[in-house]
Amino acid sequence: MCRNIGVTIFLLWLNIIKVHSENICAFSDKSYRATGLVNDDDTDNAVKYSDGTGTIGDKSLYGGEILPDNKTIRCVEEKTYCFTLWSTDANNKSQISVIKQGCWIGGDVCTSNNCLSETAPKPIPTTNSSQQSKFCCCTGHLCNENMTDIYIPSLHTTAIP
Repeated sequence: MCRNIGVTIFLLWLNIIKVHSENICAFSDKSYRATGLVNDDDTDNAVKYSDGTGTIGDKSLYGGEILPDNKTIRCVEEKTYCFTLWSTDANNKSQISVIKQGCWIGGDVCTSNNCLSETAPKPIPTTNSSQQSKFCCCTGHLCNENMTDIYIPSLHTTAIP
């Protein structure tokens, strides 16, 4: 009897770990269409997607399962976090456009509960020269819905003697 209780508790513990290891992230991809077509050949991470008709298919994108609302994704890989990639106009920082959101497969670099970008913006070469990209990643349910740029240039520059 004691052995069965121990096994039951162990199995329950494994289920809890599995549930807590899956993040639900905001999902957005301008190249993704509700028809299920994905134009992203840069990743090899198997993912399921919904085409809006109840049909579920396999695609290579973000290491997760796009949920039927096509606005959220369940991250199923180990060490998977939520991310947001967005662009801003260097001349008007309030002009923000989300490029992609989803699951980020990486090391232990995304430990914050908030999606915070601490690095300098990167120019986007294929667009208007004033467009810059920013990236953040985080851990937690829908933590990438809101992103914050906390980069302070004066903290990351050194004076030339």
